Amino acid sequence: QYPHPVIEDDAATSKAFQQIAASKSPGNALDWWEHCQEQTDECKFKVLSKRLLAGKLPGAEIADVNQANGQSGSVVMMLECLIGTHSRTLIVKTGDQYPAPDCDFYLQGELYSRVPEVFINVFAVQAQIGKGFTIVMEKFGNSFPGKPRMNGYDSELMLNEQLPPVISSLAKFHAAFWNDTSIAPKYVTDGADDVEDEAEKSFSSKEFDEFIEKRRGFANPVKLNVQGYTWLTDMAIANVMKGLGPDGIGLVGAKLRFNLLKKAMPSDNWETQVPLAAKTEEAVSYCSYKELWTLATQLRDMHGLPIGVGGILEPNQHRKAFFERPTKDHWTLTHNDAKFENVLLEVDTQRAKIFDFDLVGLGSGPMDLACFFISMWERSAESAQIAYEQEMQLVIRPYFEQLSFELGDKKPTLLHVADRYYGSGTVATVLVMNLFAAKGLKTFHDFLPRSVCFLRRCLFYWKGLEDDNTQSGRAALLSVAESSDSSCQIA
Repeated sequence: QYPHPVIEDDAATSKAFQQIAASKSPGNALDWWEHCQEQTDECKFKVLSKRLLAGKLPGAEIADVNQANGQSGSVVMMLECLIGTHSRTLIVKTGDQYPAPDCDFYLQGELYSRVPEVFINVFAVQAQIGKGFTIVMEKFGNSFPGKPRMNGYDSELMLNEQLPPVISSLAKFHAAFWNDTSIAPKYVTDGADDVEDEAEKSFSSKEFDEFIEKRRGFANPVKLNVQGYTWLTDMAIANVMKGLGPDGIGLVGAKLRFNLLKKAMPSDNWETQVPLAAKTEEAVSYCSYKELWTLATQLRDMHGLPIGVGGILEPNQHRKAFFERPTKDHWTLTHNDAKFENVLLEVDTQRAKIFDFDLVGLGSGPMDLACFFISMWERSAESAQIAYEQEMQLVIRPYFEQLSFELGDKKPTLLHVADRYYGSGTVATVLVMNLFAAKGLKTFHDFLPRSVCFLRRCLFYWKGLEDDNTQSGRAALLSVAESSDSSCQIA
């Protein structure tokens, strides 16, 4: 339900609170930060204490050292309040730019209301073009929205106890919009393969920095235009990997390509060695952005484009599936930034809720799942094969099983889920997130080493181990499908 009543069993007080919230100027964080007390006939709203969680406010300091750096330009605060006779803890997020996907996701209540149990409760939303927006929501469990590593997760408990509710919430979210024709453009619903025109439309600038600034596509405010929202989704994201050989010759139309992304990387920390993981107490492994791009290049070059004069790479038998458009055959509404800071966990009840829809749009559900697991798996530096087998057991299969329960006969195959999880769309997302981190545009916790480990697992899935006859992960899935009537067969 949107807006959710701030007091479940007191409609009058909840309505009065919404009126008080609506009286404040949209996007004005100080209206909330400096609020002391307001009294109406139905409701007394008093702030008892406050903490700044993200962003900047005059005279205010971030509550803890471990905090987000206002990555989206938003101010996030936590207010301990008295509303009527009830104590409540509110999270207030304000931004000075509107339209904004996060805000419109809630204002367009039909989206928010489809599967409310996986979203945090939102009590009020204000928005005005030229002023900004404000979202007032619940403080969920012992999580702190906007604060990396403050969401209740425990590295010792995560894989076996805390991961299942996250997988369940993501699968329920994706299932609620699975293959919904109302959120997909015609080329997606028709299953078109030749959509170069769509790739052309996916970018508004030849310069990547300008592209970042123009990443939001809306038809009009308040009505979230999911079909037009192309930020790193579908053809746009697939073409980051797909188009270029070493000489920069790519498909006509799409303007953002693998090499352009690579050239945007800052050169000053290109070879800086970052600790990967302790293999033993004596030895520590290291990685770098250079290694990340080397691994990505190996994945990109599976498609067999020419390299130099007279040389052609041997085509990889799985290359078509790797480069498949992320929304081919199956699509859904996706978070597109589902790192663990944005999936809140209530430890006592083991419930997980999804937060912060700044990048919401059309996409592939398994890509959201991959983004979450890459961001939280601290011990991913096992051998590629061992880590892949763990990932299949702990993440991909449980997600597929939950989707199967939610969708019934409309479910995808296990092979489809694995292909999208390890596909070019996810790899491209990882590269872009690392670019943001390298340029100081966003902060991700230990994301480079986790990304390197993930790309190693991708290579095992698509190619197997180097100098080894071990079957690739995908070939093994295909073998199971061919030898039985298993649900992992290709649809």
